[in-house]
Amino acid sequence: MSLPVCSVHHPSCGACGGETRWDEYFFCEDCGLNYGDGEDQTEAEFSDEEATACENPCENHWHGPHKIRQGWTYSCRPCALPAGHTSDHWTDCQLTEVEKTP
Repeated sequence: MSLPVCSVHHPSCGACGGETRWDEYFFCEDCGLNYGDGEDQTEAEFSDEEATACENPCENHWHGPHKIRQGWTYSCRPCALPAGHTSDHWTDCQLTEVEKTP
């Protein structure tokens, strides 16, 4: 009797979490990003070198000041994915502590 073998999956897209595909490099079709050889922590690049950034603002209603604990806020950025992507916007919002004023 033998047991099944594992199957290594393609790397996940850091923006949408979807599985990437291979065609000379690992890429996410929905996000318009490529991940080169797919090594862990490889920073993405636009698949289309001539594309411009989407730049839509963060639309997450949970990032408003009334939704988080007092003294904290989100530092939101515009969407960094290439314009025309079909995935959700990726804004890399970071929770940050608000400086207290004397």
